[in-house]
Amino acid sequence: MNVQFTQVKTTDLFLSSSQKSSAFQDLLDQLSGSPKSSTCPPSAVAAPWKESVIVEVDEKPVGIGCIIIEPKYTGRIAAHIEDVVVHKDYRGRGLGGRLIQELVRVGKQHRAYKVILNCSDTNVAFYEKCGFAPREVQMRLDL
Repeated sequence: MNVQFTQVKTTDLFLSSSQKSSAFQDLLDQLSGSPKSSTCPPSAVAAPWKESVIVEVDEKPVGIGCIIIEPKYTGRIAAHIEDVVVHKDYRGRGLGGRLIQELVRVGKQHRAYKVILNCSDTNVAFYEKCGFAPREVQMRLDL
């Protein structure tokens, strides 16, 4: 068995030979959460993009968060909340919760089927108050 790993651009998956394209479609059918016999829509080859939301009080930035919009091979869109912070002098005023609500709104605006985030154990209660729940398992490899 000759095994080879090749890095390709996602768009190239749809421009390759019909045999490879068919094999790729077979893989999509096996992808967890993928509807059977789904076809990979052109939107799935789009690169993820990031949008940021800034919290300002009296025209002073006191908080920020971003949401990464990720088109999936299945045609669905996932959204990832990252880098959320409220200045220490402005915490406890509900700004963090409102920031999360706004980031979730952006995810909904892009028709995401889920919004996910990673957080430290000390922040779990905060995110649960925002409507998030632990789900599945995060795996990480530090480079």
